Amino acid sequence: HLRDLPLKRGGLAEVVADVREILSPDRDAKYEGFPVLTRPVPTIVGVNSEALARYAGRECDGVNVGWWSPGRAGYVRAAREAAGEREFDCSVWDFFTPENCDPAHPSNVAFRGEGLDHVILLVRGAPKPEVIASCARYLK
Repeated sequence: HLRDLPLKRGGLAEVVADVREILSPDRDAKYEGFPVLTRPVPTIVGVNSEALARYAGRECDGVNVGWWSPGRAGYVRAAREAAGEREFDCSVWDFFTPENCDPAHPSNVAFRGEGLDHVILLVRGAPKPEVIASCARYLK
């Protein structure tokens, strides 16, 4: 299937391995100049197929899925199952609306119902500070 092509080719796996090697304290001298991290950077993968979700569950620290994706719940479930008992982050992203900040809003209730850890809301265009400020009452 076309959506699984990067995984079949090893593209994602190669990128994840390369980034981990470059940032590792035990890296090859050819990576001199890149930062050395004392703690690995969490690897969160945007997924749009169950194959990618399972890979991310086995090899990465989390997944992110578009809220509107029809396979969203299945991708999250596949990733969590592949991750087993270890700590694993599942998130979705959607476009910002003040309503999505309200914990009682149907979208927010649905987010929690699917076992998501958090939602990333993106602002289209220039942010309007007064609109964002109006959501402060929902922030912890």
